[in-house]
Amino acid sequence: AKELYDAQAPRPMIITTGRGTWYRPSPIDSEGFEMDEAAHNAKWLIDRGVAPKHILTEGTSMETVGNAYFARVNHCDVTGMTRITIVNNRWHMPRTKAVFDHVFGVPPAPAKGLYQLSYAEVEDGLAPEVLALRLAKENATTPKFDEGGHWRAETSTLSELHRWMYMDNAAYAPTRRAGVKTKEVGG
Repeated sequence: AKELYDAQAPRPMIITTGRGTWYRPSPIDSEGFEMDEAAHNAKWLIDRGVAPKHILTEGTSMETVGNAYFARVNHCDVTGMTRITIVNNRWHMPRTKAVFDHVFGVPPAPAKGLYQLSYAEVEDGLAPEVLALRLAKENATTPKFDEGGHWRAETSTLSELHRWMYMDNAAYAPTRRAGVKTKEVGG
């Protein structure tokens, strides 16, 4: 993201996403507060010269569908940003692309026209045994998000996606929030 930021004039906005994961507590900072991934990544960017006025954080999401959904509804739809580059690890890019293409493609379209998405992969940086586990999970879960997958059929509008997020997705469903154990159905 930093390299893309430095290469453009005028400088683009960067949205950092993620609260953490829904199945593990967030880390705690030295003052006892939860640290979300979005804030941590924003700090990393600021420490390396990105102007804070060019960073928006999305600290609600706890999985890939949430990253896309909350970036869209909290920032892109309301600010009019339509040209978006999604940066992610190489191992996670197939699922990321499937999810973001769908979430940013469901109607209604933003007032400024359709979203134009591009993708930039970064190095994985994982130990070979960890990478193998991650790739196995990706290979098992990505098909449901691909074109023709059942998830896309169930979420063909933003309204249907909203319902799925809060009723069927284990990361945000009331059953999890009320402490009832469920299986992962998010992304």
